[in-house]
Amino acid sequence: MDALTISIKGELAVVLSELRIEISAIQSGAESLASPVGELEQGMSHWSDTTVPIQTELQTLSAEVTTICDKCENLEGRSRRNNLRIIGVEESLEGPWPREFIAHLLKDLLKLDDKPLLDRAHRLLNPRPKQGRNPRPFIVRVLFSHLRINSAPGQTTGTGSLHYNGQKILLFPDYTAAVAKKRAAIDDFKRMLRGCKEVRYGFLFHARFRLYHNGTQKVFNTPEEAESYIWKNILEMPPAAT
Repeated sequence: MDALTISIKGELAVVLSELRIEISAIQSGAESLASPVGELEQGMSHWSDTTVPIQTELQTLSAEVTTICDKCENLEGRSRRNNLRIIGVEESLEGPWPREFIAHLLKDLLKLDDKPLLDRAHRLLNPRPKQGRNPRPFIVRVLFSHLRINSAPGQTTGTGSLHYNGQKILLFPDYTAAVAKKRAAIDDFKRMLRGCKEVRYGFLFHARFRLYHNGTQKVFNTPEEAESYIWKNILEMPPAAT
């Protein structure tokens, strides 16, 4: 028993010695990491302090950019207030003098006493379509906005369908792409509201939807706002998809 005890003590001593060596190495490594970890903590604290004001400034700049974009969209839309978009005029009919041709065209279509005064008239600046394709629209700028307002509320101008050389002619305001998209988004609801009693609707410049319902006026800045109100207060909510 004494010999076995001595043998076990010897083995334990070797193991303890090895453990002391390993622990010493771990302690040495931990001490060597203490300085870099401290520097990292200081660096993270510094970058955290720097990031907070940057995030605040980014939010401010983002709001300013949104405001500037809205103003640019508004300015571009207002610069087009005297513009007409004419669809359906065959290619090459205008010859070398498109402004003069369009002036005569509008006089005949709208049954005006005199030719309207135009600033300019030109085809949409796209490649000329192939034979059999739809002709490019005309973009026309009139000198007086009342002609644009009275002649382009939609597809017919209040005088019935317009035709020239056997082709149907459509007159529209020349909206920006963003405004046209917003107005188109509400078209389905306009069609559904046509049969509703005591409901009147229309657009405010540019694409704000105005709705008269139950003696009150509602103005919606987005199609989503209009959709929510219409389904909730006027139309029956459609069944959920299964």
